[in-house]
Amino acid sequence: MDDDEIRGAASNSYGNDIGVQCCKQDGSSGYRQGLQGGVDFSSTHLSCLKAVSYDVAKAACEANGDRLCTAEEVEDDIGTGSGCSHDARHVWTSDYCTITDQQLPITPSPTQRPTTGDEICRPAFGRGVGTSLVSMVLQ
Repeated sequence: MDDDEIRGAASNSYGNDIGVQCCKQDGSSGYRQGLQGGVDFSSTHLSCLKAVSYDVAKAACEANGDRLCTAEEVEDDIGTGSGCSHDARHVWTSDYCTITDQQLPITPSPTQRPTTGDEICRPAFGRGVGTSLVSMVLQ
């Protein structure tokens, strides 16, 4: 999956759209509302973003003078409960990680793009009901 993808690998009753969650530069708090280009889901979920690419997510946070949260911040519940129903969605994070050959999925047929251990991934995390959803977004 590339950074221009907008959906995660796992799904639940909220679907598989990747949401946007921003963190203050110092990591003291996170938020999901008030984002440039966002949509009002309801009267209590204002200017929310989901189903957007990594670049759009990153730009939305930067437009507010902030940044995407790290995976650790999301796992530590920074921004949890801040709206947009993103507690039940994957959200873009700023982290990268390396995939080894043993972690690569086996494809049923040849693909247009080779899968190698040199690929880079960006985790997208979200809190579900009692469960942490994790997917790897390949770059």
